[in-house]
This record gives sequence, C-alpha cells and structure tokens, in this order.
Amino acid sequence: MGRLTVRVPATTANLGPGYDSFGLALDLHNIFHAELAHEWHVEVHGEGARDLPADESNPVARAMSRAFEQAGRPELAARLVCENGIPTGRGLGSSAAAIVGGLLLGTALAGATPDTDALVGLATQIEGHPDNVAAAILGGFTISALEQGQPLARAVPVGAGLALVLVISSEPFGTRRSRELLPESVSHADAVFNAGHAAMLAAGLITGRSELIAAGLHDRLHEQYRSHAL
Repeated sequence: MGRLTVRVPATTANLGPGYDSFGLALDLHNIFHAELAHEWHVEVHGEGARDLPADESNPVARAMSRAFEQAGRPELAARLVCENGIPTGRGLGSSAAAIVGGLLLGTALAGATPDTDALVGLATQIEGHPDNVAAAILGGFTISALEQGQPLARAVPVGAGLALVLVISSEPFGTRRSRELLPESVSHADAVFNAGHAAMLAAGLITGRSELIAAGLHDRLHEQYRSHAL
C-alpha cells in the first residue's frame, strides 16, 4: 500500500453547558501523510513543530500503533508527516485530531476497514472523553454521551446562517490543567441549570436561532472554575 493522507478538523467542545457532551468541527485542519516503513520516521511541520515529538512517541504515531494492534498487526511501523494547522493547548482539539488521524491511518495501513462506531469508541478510550473525538470523526455539531462506559455519538445538522468566531489565547491551557480546576461535585440546582441550558443551546444550533444560542450558552459546571486561571 502506498502513501495515505487524512485531513482531520479542529474541534471545539463543551460549548457552554454541554460539558463533555457537545462538540463542533471547525474549518481548520491537520493533515497527516503516512506509508508503511521498516521503522518509525516522524516529521512535524506547522503548529507545535517545536514542541511535539518527532519519533514514535508522537501522539499520531501512538494512535497508529494502537490501530495496528487492534488490527492484529503490532509489528507495523510507518513514515509519518504531520502538517499541523491546529494550535496546540488552545482548546481546539489538537489531541483529538492526532488520535483520530492516527487511528484512521493505522487502520487503513493495516488493511482493515474503519467502522465509525468502533472508531469513536477507540478514540474515546485514548482521549478519555468523547466530545472532541466525536466531532473530529463525524463532523458538524455532535452530541455524545457515555452509556455503560461506551460512547454514543451522533451528528446533527446545524442551522443555516450561523458563523463561529474564535478567540485564541496567546498562552496554552492544557486539558489536564483545566480539568484539575473542577470540583468533584456540584449542586443539584447547578446540574438542573445546565441540563436546561444545554437543551436550549442544542435547539438553537439546530434551528439557527441566535436568541436560543445566546440564552443556552450560560454554564455553571466548569466555566466559573476555569475563568480564574485565565
């Protein structure tokens, strides 16, 4: 098999009250090229080129190795070139893009056929939560949940006439750090508040009604705790 290329979108997740549940694919991408080789060779260009490892510990290569193992071909290695357009550590799903891109390339290079639900499941195992990886795989606006430890994810249409404006921080703010700021529990009132506002936000995105989106973006689960660290 010759060289394969995949293009994976950036994603924004949580989306106000949709913590670990809502995801949205963006028109910003990482492009990964790979072909089978006798040993690992990794190049990284663009965003994160100075920080991301250029060997088999690269997150794309690690995901490819996981796919090779899943396909029963753990001995495989590849030549990988990463052309990164997604800023790292800025909440735009760079890690999810690496995982999804690596799984797609590894599955194909191992001669297996990607299954969407299985891909979402494996990507969630690696990432730890389904919101970003689901949007990277399915595209558009995605709603996901864990059912008995297994992710359920579906893409729903976004209403016409909507546009997304990104404000990207000059400093990184990684997922691990942001999760460490959250409390172990929240009040019943805050949980009810978020359930209602998450439903409102989803309705606004699907119908394209900006007043519902504006009302639905309020959150009490994570934003107030993270805002002090920014």
